[in-house]
Amino acid sequence: MNSLIKTIENSKYILVVSHINPDFDALCSASAFYTYVLTLHKKVSFYCKSEIELYRFKDIPWIEKANNRISKDIDLIINFSSNPFSSLGIEKHDIKIVNFDHTCEIDKSSIGTTQIVYQFFKNNHITINKKMATALYIGLLKSSNNFKLHKIKSLDYKMAEDLINLGANHSEISQKIYKTTSLCSLRLKSLMLQELTLHKNGRIVFIKATKEMFVRSGASLRDTHIVLDDISSLVNVEVSLCLSETNLGVTKASICSINNIELEELASFYGGSGDKNSCEFTVNSNIEDIYISVLNKIEDICLR
Repeated sequence: MNSLIKTIENSKYILVVSHINPDFDALCSASAFYTYVLTLHKKVSFYCKSEIELYRFKDIPWIEKANNRISKDIDLIINFSSNPFSSLGIEKHDIKIVNFDHTCEIDKSSIGTTQIVYQFFKNNHITINKKMATALYIGLLKSSNNFKLHKIKSLDYKMAEDLINLGANHSEISQKIYKTTSLCSLRLKSLMLQELTLHKNGRIVFIKATKEMFVRSGASLRDTHIVLDDISSLVNVEVSLCLSETNLGVTKASICSINNIELEELASFYGGSGDKNSCEFTVNSNIEDIYISVLNKIEDICLR
């Protein structure tokens, strides 16, 4: 028997956790696992320190159950992030923690954590019901950028086929996920694109989102990812960098790359997290003070 299966069976109250400022991949992974634990008739809670933007994530099963409360009776934490303490918003407890993340040693070739969760279910002959299939399919769709990511493999399409056969509705999910751009998001995109610059002979594209842009547009930090996805398709661009001012007084960097340009070393240098072709980190400085140094570090580490 898989050791995690045994651990779950021996637990009385399980906390399924997504990281701060969660993306679709983390929330969908947590949702699928939350459903699985429910089928075991175990007591389970869905935790996220950040407030969930329901207009964006409303189609993920059980998303309305996510909250920021931790019961003292929790005896197992299942974490869908690479760092259970700095990125989850929880304090260290004497509780067993299991990590699911696509940067862990389970499978570094996975494009998202939802793939790891799916494979865990399949390897352990766990029945995937419609809610689980829907959550995993949404996560796969977003992680693969609607199957446009360059590192998509045949196994990813096989996973999609299996999830559809298990109840995920591709047409309905695709329509809801990719037809929900808010007016605020479009306003932010317009402001950010006005500040777009190219560097290193067009190999790096840089955009920024200032506090003023967020106020003028009414958008949030998560809306910057839509713009980052768009500029990544520019001709000749290999690395896309987005720097965003936050209410916490730090600058958040979101970076993605194509081809064989790896970002793991860059993420490690700044104490962030990520995988081969995407990473995020924060810097205790404003955008104007750090963007040149970040651009130079990208060239030194990634484009050498």
